[in-house]
Amino acid sequence: MNITISSEEQRKRAAEAILSADLSKPLSMTLKPFQPRRTLPMNALYWQWLTHMAKHFSEKAGPFTKDDMHDLMKHQFLGYAPARKISRTDIPAQLKSTASLTKGEMLAYMEKIDAWAADHGCLLPRPGDSEYDQMREAQNV
Repeated sequence: MNITISSEEQRKRAAEAILSADLSKPLSMTLKPFQPRRTLPMNALYWQWLTHMAKHFSEKAGPFTKDDMHDLMKHQFLGYAPARKISRTDIPAQLKSTASLTKGEMLAYMEKIDAWAADHGCLLPRPGDSEYDQMREAQNV
């Protein structure tokens, strides 16, 4: 069970869940600060960047799609989830997903892409009011 506590009511429900837990088996509980997931505006800018990079690099060495660029960036900067076995089936290592990144992780990932693209002659669009730029500015304060 995963419980996010951001109000007094949620704290009461969490306490009730703990108090009513079956203690015939040991329980393990971890408390950690909540890390919000990447936001829709960050994700939209990311896909705008991938589309821009696909067009840019297609002119030089193409063709590339935004999905190609997505896989290339994940390969370059996120890496792979380890291979695993389910019963008798081997599942090979797969590119990590961006879907579960926190806002901070997504910011770091996008900063790497931004720098990489610039190093390769591709300047990415930077809307002045983007959450990406706001978060970068907040970190540099």
